[in-house]
Amino acid sequence: MFLLALLVVMFMRLPVSYGLFSAGILLLSLSASNLDSLERYAMAAFPFIIVVAMVTADQRAERVAMTVSAGALVAYAMFTFSGIYTP
Repeated sequence: MFLLALLVVMFMRLPVSYGLFSAGILLLSLSASNLDSLERYAMAAFPFIIVVAMVTADQRAERVAMTVSAGALVAYAMFTFSGIYTP
């Protein structure tokens, strides 16, 4: 869902060719039989990194992104250590 939102922002702020390239990468990533490495495959499309940098350029947005990322990392670690999720 997050990557789709980034794709929409990408089409609005960056050249269309970047959006088409990233949409193709995202489509191929979502069509894989195993989605465990979705983020790694999607981040191979460099425009996603550009859009994340553009969206978090504001200091307040950067703080929110860092807080959400830290919380997600803690939750991911807890799920892994408790045996609920196996990476």
